[in-house]
Amino acid sequence: MTTKRKPYVREIKPSWWQNLGFYKFYIFREATCLPTLWFSLLLTFGVIAMGRGQESAIAFLSFLQNPIVLLLNIITLVATLFHAKTWFDLVPKAVNLIIKGEKFPNSILVKGMWVLMVIATIAILALALF
Repeated sequence: MTTKRKPYVREIKPSWWQNLGFYKFYIFREATCLPTLWFSLLLTFGVIAMGRGQESAIAFLSFLQNPIVLLLNIITLVATLFHAKTWFDLVPKAVNLIIKGEKFPNSILVKGMWVLMVIATIAILALALF
């Protein structure tokens, strides 16, 4: 069956997500993958440089002392901590713990995640430094 009426097609502009704060926040949170990509590549090249010998390792360490690289690493640290905070805040929505018929407090769950992250960080630093 054909009709002479044209179907309604709602126009969607490329900037549709900019109208709501939730979407802006979501895009910003997901954009934290870019500094993480930078650090992953930096770490990969560092491992390769260390494997090539002392001269290559010294050149890589001097590269790390570049002010632009330091700034990018600080941005990466801030972006990673922001991503961790938002992720830990989402944990209570994904994990519904019920102990002895009562819901486990969300604040304890979030604080527990931070404690686990600090413990893991200290353990990794201890293994790397000693």
